[in-house]
Amino acid sequence: MLTRNVPGRLSGEVSLQNVTLRGGGVVWLAVWLCCLAMETAAVAQASGGALDEKIAGKLEKIHAAERGQLALTQRQVGILWCLVAIDYDDGMDYPRAEDAYGRALVILGGIPAAAQDYTRLLDHLGTLYLITGRLEEAETCRKKALTQYQKLGVRQDIAVSEEMLAEALLMRRRFKDAEREAAEALRMLEADPAAADKFDVASTLITLAYARCLQKDCAQGEKDADRAVMLARTYFEPNSLLYGQALFALGFAKERMGQPKEAEAAMLQGLQIMKLHLPASDRRVVGSLWQYRNFLVEMHRKAEANRIEQEVASLRDQHPSCNGCTVSVKTLSGLSGLR
Repeated sequence: MLTRNVPGRLSGEVSLQNVTLRGGGVVWLAVWLCCLAMETAAVAQASGGALDEKIAGKLEKIHAAERGQLALTQRQVGILWCLVAIDYDDGMDYPRAEDAYGRALVILGGIPAAAQDYTRLLDHLGTLYLITGRLEEAETCRKKALTQYQKLGVRQDIAVSEEMLAEALLMRRRFKDAEREAAEALRMLEADPAAADKFDVASTLITLAYARCLQKDCAQGEKDADRAVMLARTYFEPNSLLYGQALFALGFAKERMGQPKEAEAAMLQGLQIMKLHLPASDRRVVGSLWQYRNFLVEMHRKAEANRIEQEVASLRDQHPSCNGCTVSVKTLSGLSGLR
C-alpha cells in the first residue's frame, strides 16, 4: 500500500493523521492475502511493547469516560475507539481492529456532527477488509464511504474515495468498473489542478494503468503509468516510495506492450527504490518480486525466475506460520493480473 494521510482527518480534539491507508494498484493483492498467517504471527511481537502501551492508554481513557471519571464527549470516545483500531491494525491484530472499528462506527454514526469522522472511519475499515482479503466487504464499505463523501460535498474527498473504490473493484477483477471509477476520480482531480494533491493524482494514474492494461488497453495504460512516474519524479523527493511504485507500474505496462527490455529496467529500478524505503520482507517488496518473477517466466529465463521464487519462499521458512505462502501466491496471481 502507498503511505498517505487520510483525506482530511478526524475532526474531534483527538485527530487522526499519517496513517497507511491505501494501495495504488492491484499488484499488492496476492501478497496481502498469502502473508496473512505470517502477519498474524507477528502480532505478538508487534503488540508486545510500545504499541501495547499505546492501546492500553487509550482503552483506559475510554473506560474512565464510561465510568464518569473523565470528561469526554461521545464523539471523542468514538475517535479514541478508532485510534485503538488503527493501533491494532499497526500490530496486524485484525480481529481486534475490526471490533474496535465497529464500536467507533456505532458511536460516531449516531452523532450528526461527526459525519465526516464516520466517513473517514469507513475508509479505514475498507482498507482492513482489503488487507484481509474480504474483497466483497471492502467494495461494500468503500461504496458506502463514497456515498457519504458525496453527501458531504467535498470534491477532493469524493475523488479520492472514487479511486479507493476503483482499487477494490480492480482486486475483484472488475477491470472495466475499476477503470470507470478511477477515470472519474482523475476527472474530478484535474477539474481543479491547483487544489489536487499530486499524490492522489499519481495514485489514481497507477490504478488506471493496471485497470487498462488488464483489459488489453495498455497503450493508454502505459501513458497513465508514465505520467505517474513524471509526477512522482517532479513533486516528491528523489527516489520516493511513490516513484518506485510508479516505475514498477510502468514496467508492468511496458511488459504488456511487448517492450521487455524497457519493462525489466523499470521493474528493477522500482524494486531498488522500494527496498530503500521498506524491509526486504515487506509485502509490497515481496509482491513486486513475485511480479518480476512472472516476467522472467514469460521471458523463458527459468533459472532467474527460480531464484526469485526461492527468495519469496524463504519468507515461509523465516515465518513458519506462513504455511503454503508460495502456493497461495501462485494461486492468487491471476487475481492481480500477474501471469
